Amino acid sequence: MLSNKKIYAFAGIANPSYFKKVLTSKGADIVQFKTYRDHYNYSQRDINKIKKDAGDLEIITTEKDFVKLSELDMPENIFALRVDFSIDDTFYNYIFDVLTSDYSNYKGRLHKL
Repeated sequence: MLSNKKIYAFAGIANPSYFKKVLTSKGADIVQFKTYRDHYNYSQRDINKIKKDAGDLEIITTEKDFVKLSELDMPENIFALRVDFSIDDTFYNYIFDVLTSDYSNYKGRLHKL
């Protein structure tokens, strides 16, 4: 989807450099990258500026930011990068064992999900 595609990206998250790194790892050619502070509340003025700056480029943002834009008049060329997160059983069991080993008094009350 993003391989060799020229994009305009923006994010209002705590670590925008990681988002940029993910986009690059997916092959995106980031022409412009705009950052906002974490938990930024976007206005229509912000979206209009992004749209103007991006021109014909596809605009990519985080799912978190995309949801915040739902009440605004968004351009058709704006998309969210979906990020999935999973913990494999080995890691989950390791964390559970570490946490319960130091709390033997509570071990009987802790249960795996």
